[in-house]
Amino acid sequence: MLRFAPRVATRAAAAFQSSHVAAGSAATQALTARWMSAAAPGPKPANPEFSSGPCKKHPGYNISNLPTAVLGRSHRSKLGKERLALAINETKRMLGIPEDYLVGIVPASDTGAYEMAMWNMLGAKDIDICH
Repeated sequence: MLRFAPRVATRAAAAFQSSHVAAGSAATQALTARWMSAAAPGPKPANPEFSSGPCKKHPGYNISNLPTAVLGRSHRSKLGKERLALAINETKRMLGIPEDYLVGIVPASDTGAYEMAMWNMLGAKDIDICH
């Protein structure tokens, strides 16, 4: 059973609630609409090397230098399989992983990665499935 602590109202919350309950539901609806609306994006960054993520693009970066041979290709295609094999082999080489160990590339999903780790550590077990 989950138990939650009772909600403790702060002075600000109590003042907000009392002032807006008296004003009626129209004021509350207007505030809710304002809070729920999406704000317009801000200006573009001044740095032309800006990128999403924790780092900026390196000087001299040009998207036209990006190899496009595998873009849009299935991972099941001959080229896709070759690229996955290269990534796995290079990962093993760079990290010094022993030859008798396997490296796998899994979907970008915590669920899939967790399930693989769980079954690897637990081994084969009988399971019950409820639908």
